[in-house]
Amino acid sequence: MDVEAGFVDSFALKRDGSLWAWGLNNFGQLGIGSWTDSPDPVQVGTATNWVKIRAAGVGVAGIQSDGSLWIWGGSPKLGNTTPQNAQNLLVPTRITPDTNWVDVSSAFNLWMAVKSDGTLWAWGRSAHFFTKASEEARTKLPSSMAPCETPMQVGRETNWQSVCSSGGGFYHLLKKRDGSFWLLDASEGHQTSVVLSRVELPPGVVAYDAGGGAIAAITRNGEVWTCGTVLGQHGTKDRLVRFAQELCWRVGWKVQWDSDPKRIIREQPWPLRNVDPAD
Repeated sequence: MDVEAGFVDSFALKRDGSLWAWGLNNFGQLGIGSWTDSPDPVQVGTATNWVKIRAAGVGVAGIQSDGSLWIWGGSPKLGNTTPQNAQNLLVPTRITPDTNWVDVSSAFNLWMAVKSDGTLWAWGRSAHFFTKASEEARTKLPSSMAPCETPMQVGRETNWQSVCSSGGGFYHLLKKRDGSFWLLDASEGHQTSVVLSRVELPPGVVAYDAGGGAIAAITRNGEVWTCGTVLGQHGTKDRLVRFAQELCWRVGWKVQWDSDPKRIIREQPWPLRNVDPAD
């Protein structure tokens, strides 16, 4: 029915509603009750009513047919989420008693979800940037360590339909019920004032997602559109550093310099011309 690839793990939903996982399991992200890696698909629990699965970073989320919401792997709790401190969730864990969840996204220890009433919710490691609910905690801890452990509403709008999250959880693509697309951006210095802006994608979008600080959408006629980080392009400084490193390597001098390249970003979508519409 569906397949989802995380950072180091993969998941598949069968027609019978069962959920299967395989890959690296260093944060318990396979949801099989142990830290054991698995190169072959293994069933996650015994439930046969899974309808949606999302994986990214070390956190996973799923929705069952009764509208319940579950997460596992990376934990939204305080602290360094490593296997040693047992903060991670080894099996699917229900996050709220609500039964009206319709969509969910997963980033690095951050989750966002949409309810059937069109409201948007967030919880996890950097959720306070969007919910503004952890001001007191933020004054006591580094900003990356002030999470919301349970879902809290983002804004007051009631017409959201779906959400996709990217990378570290600061960049999200959302769709409203009227078909419009929006970016919720807390990256590049926006973390104190999250930016919500409309994305002017062409009509007829049939598939879309976010990842690596960029978004991509496919239209009904086979066009591919993207915006955000221009993947595969590097600034002048980064290219010069890479060139100098290659020269050193050729003479046997192994160096690794951090050029700290600034992301190349395009705010509005553009089509990828090298994609054949026949595909």
